Amino acid sequence: MINLSSKNILSVKRNIMITKITGLPDFAVGFEASGEVTKADYENIIIPAVNEVADRTGELYYLFVIKTGLNHFTLGALWDDFKIGLQHIKQWKKMAIVSDSKGIEKFTDIVSNVVPGHAKGFLMNELEEAKRWVSEK
Repeated sequence: MINLSSKNILSVKRNIMITKITGLPDFAVGFEASGEVTKADYENIIIPAVNEVADRTGELYYLFVIKTGLNHFTLGALWDDFKIGLQHIKQWKKMAIVSDSKGIEKFTDIVSNVVPGHAKGFLMNELEEAKRWVSEK
């Protein structure tokens, strides 16, 4: 006889590694990434939320908190990140990227020189400052 108690059943469900940040103004959208970030995370969470805000307001104020290494983003996730950026290139107003990486912080600051709007990198201990900055029109 087979025992099907919950102790004997293995779960193959993957934890969601992108969570939406709450408490931002309705014209802003934010996310936190942890663990492995996949194309499915972008397609199911980030892209619909970004599209909704862009369609509703015509602008994008965006906060992205990276609590994982970029090496934990699948190629599909990185490609979708690039595509969503290009799709809304004229709508970007502010983009705050928060991480523990000085490299990501500096790269984000450089991006501000080549895209419309303002991009600014923040370190993790500046998260509240990043939230305030992206929440100001």
